[in-house]
Amino acid sequence: MWLVGTMESEANGVKFQGRGFDTYDAEKKVYRSVWIGSMSPAVSVMEGPYDREKKAFSKTGDGPGPDGKPTK
Repeated sequence: MWLVGTMESEANGVKFQGRGFDTYDAEKKVYRSVWIGSMSPAVSVMEGPYDREKKAFSKTGDGPGPDGKPTK
């Protein structure tokens, strides 16, 4: 029960790829996401609710920042 997304792009002349994995955690009643990409060996993990009125997700989590240090 996971949605898998693939992304390929370029930033400042550097090509990169990534994959996102999204699911609904029925026990916690939140949506969860995992992101992995070719620019970092670290994994980003996020979770949060879906706002039906705004038709938007509001997820927070931890992952590597541009400097490689953990960030929210």
